[in-house]
Amino acid sequence: GRTYSSECELKVTRCEKKEQLEIHSLGPCEATPPPGLAQHCSQTVYGCCQDNTTAAQGVGLAGCPSESFSSSDF
Repeated sequence: GRTYSSECELKVTRCEKKEQLEIHSLGPCEATPPPGLAQHCSQTVYGCCQDNTTAAQGVGLAGCPSESFSSSDF
């Protein structure tokens, strides 16, 4: 799959290429690194959660464990 930065970008690409493109999931496409070569969260599209281990699933630390947030973040 391909990750688009927004639904609008997906729709523009669908129109330009005249292809049937659909949203299969929100957030970046899952990329499975070869065994033994796990990708660090800092190398993912949205970077790391505050624990510096978990990969964020979207902007604004989306998908991060709730315990990663502190009261100063709000």
